[in-house]
Amino acid sequence: MAKDTLTAVGALGLLIGMALLVVVRGSWQYALMIILVGVVAIAGVAVIDALERAIVRLSPEKSEPVVAAQPLAVTPGFDVIEARLLLKRAEDLHFARNFGEATAVYKSLLAGFPESLQAAAARRQLENLRHVR
Repeated sequence: MAKDTLTAVGALGLLIGMALLVVVRGSWQYALMIILVGVVAIAGVAVIDALERAIVRLSPEKSEPVVAAQPLAVTPGFDVIEARLLLKRAEDLHFARNFGEATAVYKSLLAGFPESLQAAAARRQLENLRHVR
């Protein structure tokens, strides 16, 4: 809404300033000031647009809630693709210093795949995270 108002003020300022320049020859200073108001208003719209785009680009993405995996019959020490993906997600969160979500994903991995190769790494990382809080 503010952008529409600024655009309207800018357009009116430019039109009125130009009209004053054409119609009233002796008041060019006032006409230039009105034109300047119009230019500043239109530039303000461009600044607002740029700020809105920057905010959208810099806003963190919403992370999806972590759902606990269903336990599978896994041979001890077996590499499980789902466990590997959970470990990767947990490590990414951990390295991004999002410790709460990383802890939840590590625990989800342990609950779903307690005997997998990745479970040992998850246990070590949970132990490390105990000291971070």
